[in-house]
Amino acid sequence: MIKNTLPPGGQQSFFGEDAAVYFVQGGQYIFRWRDTDTNRYRSKPVSPQAVKAAFAQIETDSGWIPDGILRIGHNRDGAWFVQAVPAQRTELLIHGDDDETAEITVPLPAFVFVGCGKKYGVWAVKDQMPTPLSTLYQAPLPNVESDGSICWGQNSPGPANAATAHIAWATFIQSPFNGDLIQDKSVLDDNDIRRHLVALSKQDITEYPLADLVQCPHGITLEVITQEIVR
Repeated sequence: MIKNTLPPGGQQSFFGEDAAVYFVQGGQYIFRWRDTDTNRYRSKPVSPQAVKAAFAQIETDSGWIPDGILRIGHNRDGAWFVQAVPAQRTELLIHGDDDETAEITVPLPAFVFVGCGKKYGVWAVKDQMPTPLSTLYQAPLPNVESDGSICWGQNSPGPANAATAHIAWATFIQSPFNGDLIQDKSVLDDNDIRRHLVALSKQDITEYPLADLVQCPHGITLEVITQEIVR
């Protein structure tokens, strides 16, 4: 309900101090303005087309888009982004069952890192530069759910933002990986991905063996995941 009273400090909006557009449940929009004759606020529903036309007059600037960002947007959950992380040798902290933490350097595949609102997900891809048709694979890392969502533990990357996506990724990849969600991440060792990563770090290889990646169910692609985010 919109009351016909002036909020403390006055109403602030893109339309000035005396009017505002409210976004309500169900994708509806309410335009509220102050009637100069009665000095009271009135309101009426407006169409998405009318709102789009009004906001089209507002200048926006995304700023410089960081390297690797493939798409950005905003939905009901907040800002979202899709980032490509290239295949590379990476230092990882692996927390073992003996409560010891080992630092290893291992080649990892290319990843797709996605943030939306306060949620993040990661998947492996075989393409060095992902495309909408890229097939997604389970990230060969602990602490990642089968649907790609990341379990952050005590870490907090903050809300998704394309400008700070690299910081969120660093927070994830530089944190110790423990014994949570370690199964079904590798063809060669489907019981404990930590054990497989330690074994790879001892081999004289520069690239992650792509044949070892476990494909996500139903041959899901980057386009499918992105559309689920955009909705």
